[in-house]
Amino acid sequence: MTFTTNIENFLNTLQKVERFTGKNLTLPTLSYILVEATGSSIKLRATNLQLGIEFEVPAKIDGTASFAIEGSILVQALGNTKKEKEITGEFKDGVLHITTSTSSIKLRTQAYDDFPTLPTINDAKCFSIDSKDLSHGIKSVAYSAAINDIKPEIASVYLYTDENNLVFVATDSFRLAEKKIQLENSFEMKGIMIPVKNAIELSNLCDFIGGKISLCVSDDLLSISSEYMYVTSRLVEGVFPDYRQILPTEFTTEAVVLSQDLQDGMKSAIVFSDKQSQVDISFKPKDKKMIITSENPDRGEIKTQIDASLTGDDLVARVNYKYVMEMFSGIDKDSIIIGGTEQQRPILIRPVGDQSFLYLIMPMNR
Repeated sequence: MTFTTNIENFLNTLQKVERFTGKNLTLPTLSYILVEATGSSIKLRATNLQLGIEFEVPAKIDGTASFAIEGSILVQALGNTKKEKEITGEFKDGVLHITTSTSSIKLRTQAYDDFPTLPTINDAKCFSIDSKDLSHGIKSVAYSAAINDIKPEIASVYLYTDENNLVFVATDSFRLAEKKIQLENSFEMKGIMIPVKNAIELSNLCDFIGGKISLCVSDDLLSISSEYMYVTSRLVEGVFPDYRQILPTEFTTEAVVLSQDLQDGMKSAIVFSDKQSQVDISFKPKDKKMIITSENPDRGEIKTQIDASLTGDDLVARVNYKYVMEMFSGIDKDSIIIGGTEQQRPILIRPVGDQSFLYLIMPMNR
């Protein structure tokens, strides 16, 4: 079997597929990519048993062949061929021969008989969504998920439908982010939880492929597909926290502030924050001031006043500055509204004029 294909397209696809390989010592085959060449495309498949992907690359093919090859080795071997336009490959006697105008590569392959197949979804509910919207929804909240999986339900991105919106939620119990993406058509889907590591990989992949995709779900599996791609992800079992009951609906203090001003104030405060990353945000409507304060016994103290429009009562919220800074990856508006009630109650942040995103931060103990 021989094939010829565009090197840039092949390498970019290969790099995406390689990220889905596994590092399981008891199942070394998971570190391999299955290559199937037939018809007019090369199909690349990889899985780590939690995530799986099949991606087709257009190619001119003479004959057919199937073999497994170590993903990281293939990516590294082709890493310096980006300036080439095409590569030619020949599979013969268990060896893959790859040539370009400037290089020649020989790669040993493995039998593919034991290579895992990707699961398929039966009786699935499916809907169409723009891949950029799915990626944006995930990235708007994923940073709020728990880092470790001691509690898998909060080490996940929660998805559910609300009328014609697809809602993305993530929380680590100290903060929570919610993002709504409007669907073209109303669709009813029960809540599902995608492991946050899987969700981030899916988001990066959606940025790469672009265009419309089909998203299907079952009790334990999610799939994303397009003309040339099929991806699966295992889902988390359990129940996501009923977060809506803790969302405040009324505030005794509100501030409207420029996003950039708040970021700049936080960056200054970081220098003097303590080991707990504590920063005080003081709302003083009567004095028409909003002040960010941080103090470190070994370094000193800083107070930064920010221009803001304030209403209500005086309030001081002690928060983790990292939570505030990470929030801005989900906000693309110039101004935000910050609402609070009492010292030990959470503060709620929304972009001005945008009801699709909210961010809740729990206060730190004083």
